[in-house]
Amino acid sequence: MTRRPYIRLKFVECPSELFDRMEDCESWISKSWIQEEFLHIDVMPQKISLPRRYAFRYLQAEVIDTSSKYGIVIDGVSVDAVSAVDMADIQLLDSGDMLLDRIDRVGAKTLMDCMQSVFEDGPKRDRRLWLGDLRLQALANYETFKNYDMVKRCLYLFAGSTFSDGRIAACLFLEPEIAADDSYLMDYALLFVAILWEYYQETGDAETLRELYPRAIQQIDLCMELFVENDLVKEQKEPLCLLDWTVELDR
Repeated sequence: MTRRPYIRLKFVECPSELFDRMEDCESWISKSWIQEEFLHIDVMPQKISLPRRYAFRYLQAEVIDTSSKYGIVIDGVSVDAVSAVDMADIQLLDSGDMLLDRIDRVGAKTLMDCMQSVFEDGPKRDRRLWLGDLRLQALANYETFKNYDMVKRCLYLFAGSTFSDGRIAACLFLEPEIAADDSYLMDYALLFVAILWEYYQETGDAETLRELYPRAIQQIDLCMELFVENDLVKEQKEPLCLLDWTVELDR
């Protein structure tokens, strides 16, 4: 029987990652986010389109096995780059300091990669919409791409995807449909208030402020229910806050 080609593709950001063994990765985060593909190619020649979205600077193609009758040639590799914004539309920093200017460009490019249908937490991870990330991304967006509609959309998605008691979830899943994660973080819920206020300060969009103001005030009221006398928080089974995150710290 003729052996069909069996190929492994690794997508990495740094050349050093090419030598990492992904199968040896041990983490409490799922390995499913690791960007690699194993391909069984039944018919050659063949045009192959990969199913996922990847974030990478380097691609390694490794032929794991194939027929001894022929070699393999990879030809015409191309990439479709996707984003809701364009680097050509912003004024990059020109400070005279080459290092600062490079940092600014890398930061703007990273933000661009995170701006898809919403502000994603990162192009290489699970690509969820997190409130904590949204606050920082929105502020950076106001100084660069100025995509106000995306900030507004994210605010409405959080406001419309709450728990039954009105609490805003820490993050949202985007596919196959918008759904709130089961995690609640008090400090993240309060960031909704800050994001809404900063959005209004930037845009003057009073209509959105009026519509979402009750949801913002509700987050403050719900948080106040978690406190007892002397401004102490009631004992909780799960951590209430992400800021100053560490496993050992009683936040």
